[in-house]
Amino acid sequence: MAEICCAEVDRHLADFVDGELPPEVHAAMKSHLKNCALCSELVASYVKTIFILKKVNEVEPPPDVVVRLRQYLSSKLNV
Repeated sequence: MAEICCAEVDRHLADFVDGELPPEVHAAMKSHLKNCALCSELVASYVKTIFILKKVNEVEPPPDVVVRLRQYLSSKLNV
C-alpha cells in the first residue's frame, strides 16, 4: 500500500488500535505514525481514552433524570 495521509489515519484509527487492519494497511499506518507527531498523539489519546473508560463503573441515573431526558429527546425528535 502507498503512504497514507492523516485523514486515512483518522478513518482507520479504531481498526488499527483493535488490530483489525490488513497487514499492508497496518504497516502503512505505523510508517505514517513514525513521521507524524499529530497522528501519533491522536492514537495515544485514543488508546488512553479506552483504558480510562474501561475503568469507569457504570452508574444508573436517577429515574427522574431518565424520564426528563426521554421527554426532552422526544420533543426534539418529534417522536
